[in-house]
Amino acid sequence: MKNIENTFDTDISLVETQKTFTEWWPKLKCLSEQLGHEEALAQLAEEGAELSQAALKLRRVLVGKSPTPVTEADAWLHVQEEIADVLIAAVSVGIDDALVSRFVQTKMARWTARVKENSRFSG
Repeated sequence: MKNIENTFDTDISLVETQKTFTEWWPKLKCLSEQLGHEEALAQLAEEGAELSQAALKLRRVLVGKSPTPVTEADAWLHVQEEIADVLIAAVSVGIDDALVSRFVQTKMARWTARVKENSRFSG
């Protein structure tokens, strides 16, 4: 099982995730249509909040200042599970691939610049 230390040593291709969504797309589309757009949005909001909580729990485990019985492995696994839930909900709401890709490019450039700028002041 992966943990936080070797997270960034992996390929970002998401090939397996994409194959799974392709396989399950007909059922996910049917579920989305049955639930409706409003419920899909509510599901996305709920799953986003759960991912936030899982990420904060993992951070708490890693920092160690506020003890918790949750292990790093369990906290990491929970973050991955919540990422899956967010992806499912996001796909059910609808993803504009080209638009999201442009947002990712813009946000990555901004994040990179901020980290670079911060490292100049702290280093």
